[in-house]
Amino acid sequence: MKNKDKSTFLFHLKTCTRTKKLGYSNPEGGIHPSLADSVSDHSHVVALLAYDIAEALSKKYQVNPLITHLMGSIHDLGEGLSQDTGAISKALHPNENCHLYDMERTGLKRTVSESQSLEEISMSLFDEYRAYRTPEALIVHTADKIEGYHKGVMGVPGSSDEYVYNVLRILLESCELFLRKSQENDMEELGSELVYDYLIPSTISIMDMYRSAFTRFDIDVEKLFNKKTIIEEIEVFCKKCEQRGLRHW
Repeated sequence: MKNKDKSTFLFHLKTCTRTKKLGYSNPEGGIHPSLADSVSDHSHVVALLAYDIAEALSKKYQVNPLITHLMGSIHDLGEGLSQDTGAISKALHPNENCHLYDMERTGLKRTVSESQSLEEISMSLFDEYRAYRTPEALIVHTADKIEGYHKGVMGVPGSSDEYVYNVLRILLESCELFLRKSQENDMEELGSELVYDYLIPSTISIMDMYRSAFTRFDIDVEKLFNKKTIIEEIEVFCKKCEQRGLRHW
């Protein structure tokens, strides 16, 4: 039986309310530290957003909104101790996938280790989330991306052209990843719905204030804002940005 003294557990949870979660670690691009959310700020919003999406989709798919909410709550909880592993890894290995998720998993395990029941379900849900292998995992990843793009609008430095370029580049990478993972795990229909009905429309709405940037790139805005043609248009847009020499965050 775990210790009934919850003081260490409380300390670890409180740490998460103070640990800043940066969107990027590149000093020339990303969210200013003063505007960055804490781990708990970010996780709370992702959990509620994921619950809302899961509740809507539960009428069509076998998805548990409450499990989705809990997964959203713990998906970055380990970063209260490990810091933002994705951002740190991006700084160290800019052209590679994250090398530091083991640190985040260790941080999560330490954070919840005072509660046996919470440790068991948290570690299981974290591994599920990282593998994209359930409907709940795909939904939390979708909510995580939407929240991240919104954070970028509020705190990103640099020109609007650079912001639009990098958000659309990351959006394209996310769409391709989500569609591939959902296909690998026999959730192709759900993955497609999350990408085309939630992730893309939400991101485009968040970026609406930057519409003027598209005209400077000679982009057909109606095609870009059309879910049937957006991925192809994003690829064209990103190539034009690279030709102009915009920074890749």
